[in-house]
Amino acid sequence: MESFSPNAFFQALLLAGGVLGLFYFLVDCALLQGLSRLRRHDSRERPFVSVVVSARNEEGRLEYCLAHLFSQSYPKELYEVLVADDRSVDKTDVILREAAERHGDQLRVLRITECPEGISPKKHALTKLIELSRGEIVLATDADCMVPYGWIDSMVREFSPETVMVAGHSEFSLTTDKGWMMPVQALDFLSHGVISAALIALGFPVTCTGNSLGYRRSFFDEVGGFGGDERILSGDDDLLLQKAFRAHRRQVRYCIRPESYVVTEPQTSGIGLINQRSRWASKTTRYSAPVVAFFCGIFAWYVWIAGLVCAGAAGCLLGAGWGLPVLLWGAAGFLWKTLWDGMVMTRGARLFGREKLLRAFPATALLHIPMIVVPVLFGLSGVFRWKGRSGASALRK
Repeated sequence: MESFSPNAFFQALLLAGGVLGLFYFLVDCALLQGLSRLRRHDSRERPFVSVVVSARNEEGRLEYCLAHLFSQSYPKELYEVLVADDRSVDKTDVILREAAERHGDQLRVLRITECPEGISPKKHALTKLIELSRGEIVLATDADCMVPYGWIDSMVREFSPETVMVAGHSEFSLTTDKGWMMPVQALDFLSHGVISAALIALGFPVTCTGNSLGYRRSFFDEVGGFGGDERILSGDDDLLLQKAFRAHRRQVRYCIRPESYVVTEPQTSGIGLINQRSRWASKTTRYSAPVVAFFCGIFAWYVWIAGLVCAGAAGCLLGAGWGLPVLLWGAAGFLWKTLWDGMVMTRGARLFGREKLLRAFPATALLHIPMIVVPVLFGLSGVFRWKGRSGASALRK
């Protein structure tokens, strides 16, 4: 039996790092190319639009959300708002009753008292709302979001005759003091939008946000809605996006009009942040094979960096001769990642008018790998909770 060779192991480790580092470099180059391809479309058509919102215990933000939905630049006679009260136990029902009295001609409220076992509550609620909708275009947002005055109009303008889906942009408000983690969260959240926009422009849609999403009702019916993904707690956004790509290839757009940017709130605690990101990661089990391979390559690169930094630091503390070289390899990988990430985020921040967030880039770069690796592990194992629901129950067959 051949004995273990430390030199061969370290050589293999370096080779793996070189391959993964090259892959990551090519990914960031592709993202830069994608951002440069983003263009606006300016459709003059004015179809009837149905805005759908699923609300569960949203008394804190729902009234604010509704006020903005009913104050749009889009003609009032050309859109309706449908809201599902998904078994709320707070004042959500009261807020919706009062809103219905004021906007009865535009607002339709659906009260959900039961959700089938093993089905994502939000997908169940959205499906019921879309079944009731009358619009040619369906726009979805969340009850804790603020949509700007030109949101509906801007999203509709992106629909060319061939377009089946438009992914909108979402960002965190910077007007309130949420502590030192706020800029880090905001920049990290912006990175999701930057990646989404770039990949859609490249014709490889991977991710988007349910805070701002539009699709044709005919497309939703054609692909069976959320069918096949009902048991996944999250994924009412990017799993549908990937269905659009599989069915219609490049007929997906990303809206880069500033007047369409939806504002949402960050998490106010570390536990909340981990739960949110773990919920996002839980849906990756339903991604297509090319998308899974894409993310596995990125995840492997992050694990390589984190593993070498941690192992090297431990080796140095124990006085092992290999500790410092391994630590330096990990540090070199981190600097390589940070260099190219910085270029992508600089381009993305300028595109979306968020240059001030770049001040948080050093702190975000240090926290980025654990903010990805830990939630992915938790999300895939179901170790998270969201709005009182266990992630494990959502992943159970």
